[in-house]
Amino acid sequence: MDAYWAMNRRDFEKAGLSRQQVIECVVGGGCINMWCALTPGEVQQSPLAVCDMSTFAVSNDDIATVPVVFPGLSDTLTLLRTHATAGVRFLWRPSMRFGEVLLFSTTSTPHSAVWLDGQPASRRVSAEIRILVVGRDGRGGIDTELP
Repeated sequence: MDAYWAMNRRDFEKAGLSRQQVIECVVGGGCINMWCALTPGEVQQSPLAVCDMSTFAVSNDDIATVPVVFPGLSDTLTLLRTHATAGVRFLWRPSMRFGEVLLFSTTSTPHSAVWLDGQPASRRVSAEIRILVVGRDGRGGIDTELP
């Protein structure tokens, strides 16, 4: 949070959000990811796959965290160890077309590009946008109940 707060502090404060409110929003599931295929035609190899959370249970022994450093930003990446994926179902959109989007929770949905056996190597182009969803009360999370 320290790295992202430093980069986005003015925008958060302009929206009337404190650092604590942003943290609570992210922890509460208020951070979504929009992943868009930008490959001309269709994605044939290395699509983005998301974990079916009904088939997934993880413990601290199942994960590893590694540093990721970009100019002006230090972050971490959490990785699943191979044994943690036994029995886990991963979902992806076959032959995803240019401009199609996957929308999912950034904080509660493990996701990764995956290699598809039997498909030839090919270039994949994509973009992702992470969005913090904040209610008027400054709390995060997405209300999934209909009126």
